[in-house]
Amino acid sequence: PRRPLAPSPEVSPNTALSVQIAGHPGSLRKTGNCILKDLTQTEVKALRRLHADPLGAFAPRFMGTLELDGKEFIQMQDLLAGMAQPCVMDIKMGIRTFDEKEVSSTAPRMDLLEKALQLRASFPDKVRLSPEQLANGIRKVDYLSLRDELSTTTSLGLRIEGILLGTGKVVVPKAADRRVVKDSLREYVLAASPDQRRQMLQRLRSLRH
Repeated sequence: PRRPLAPSPEVSPNTALSVQIAGHPGSLRKTGNCILKDLTQTEVKALRRLHADPLGAFAPRFMGTLELDGKEFIQMQDLLAGMAQPCVMDIKMGIRTFDEKEVSSTAPRMDLLEKALQLRASFPDKVRLSPEQLANGIRKVDYLSLRDELSTTTSLGLRIEGILLGTGKVVVPKAADRRVVKDSLREYVLAASPDQRRQMLQRLRSLRH
């Protein structure tokens, strides 16, 4: 069994994460060698199962939950602790990036219409909005489905949300096709040293077997 990490005694939910290339801004906090994330029971269950599985060796260590000032957090290992120029890639996996609870409301929303219009500006040939949607707004389930379809989520079962290279360069793939994903992965891997690339390959082989 892996030795658990001890959380830092100086725990504060107000220390923003210095490196976050995707996700909701402010949703992750840092304290010592831990990352604090807003708690959801679904994620806690998934992390506990992963931690008990052999695949847990390839994931940040789950360190339980924590309550601070009446708010609950998930505690996870900070994989970037001690790194001066980390290279980070955020990949969202799955053929759908939302669950039923997120789309329980069927009311159309004007704020989601604004986001859909931004998508249409980037993909004018692929985004079709009805006159009713343009007048009254768009349902959350329709917006999230549209967002997934415009990315490689539906076609490849994953999408790259963003990449941070050691130089400080941030790469955010926009086009939704296999070629862009391959080019982005290549840029990330080539930014590593030969020794780091060998370590990546060893880890990937271990994961495969």
